[in-house]
Amino acid sequence: MKIDWNDQDEEAARVEGWFVSPAHGSDRHEDDEPHLEMSAIEEFDIFDGDGEVWNHVCAEALSGSRLHMKALRYVAQNDLREKQEIMNAVSFARRAFDFAEEAYIPSAPTSA
Repeated sequence: MKIDWNDQDEEAARVEGWFVSPAHGSDRHEDDEPHLEMSAIEEFDIFDGDGEVWNHVCAEALSGSRLHMKALRYVAQNDLREKQEIMNAVSFARRAFDFAEEAYIPSAPTSA
């Protein structure tokens, strides 16, 4: 199932001091693959770099946070290089990505 990262998700992440979006300057890798970035909002001075964001998101996902599981699923579906970079930096990231894949169930659509 395709995961969409919407404005509400982005706002919830920004409140915590991080974001997921196309990378600055370019939204494609050199080989034309999409490029996402899960990164700290530097002006907020909450996280000391992307590594702290990745650690936070992975830890929160493993704690059952739907927002953080969704962020990991979104990255995994849309940018395998960013996913690999996170897994290389965070010792428990593989477990977090796997958990998010198994545990995150998108909400059923609401009826009007």
